[in-house]
Amino acid sequence: FSLKTPDGQLAGFDVDIGNALCEEMKVQCKWVEQEFDGLIPALKVRKIDAILSSMTITDERKRSVDFTNKYYNTPARFVMKEGASLNDPKADLKGKKAGVLRGSTADRYASAELTPAGVEVVRYNSQQEANMDLVAGRLD
Repeated sequence: FSLKTPDGQLAGFDVDIGNALCEEMKVQCKWVEQEFDGLIPALKVRKIDAILSSMTITDERKRSVDFTNKYYNTPARFVMKEGASLNDPKADLKGKKAGVLRGSTADRYASAELTPAGVEVVRYNSQQEANMDLVAGRLD
């Protein structure tokens, strides 16, 4: 839901929502980049004031921070090269490389389900990095 433009600016749905909230509250907001797995720790030590990221609400996370109501629901999906098919992730990805966003619910799923099934899980600090490796053929 967010990306970096070629000139280095943050953009995307989360940024648009955040800017609208700041405007409504009549405050000036500053966007801070943070690796996904560092978002909650940064919030807890007040390095940042809020998290606007496509973050799944889990019981573990609810024990650490408060969440608003969902403003968008995005089910997890596998992203693959055009023309590829995936019927059974464990069987179809065995012996292959799959990328996940470090610290995400996809990371937990991959650790619990894919790694024991023989899938090499590669963790990324941003979705853009994972997408680039998929396009470059470094992921299956």
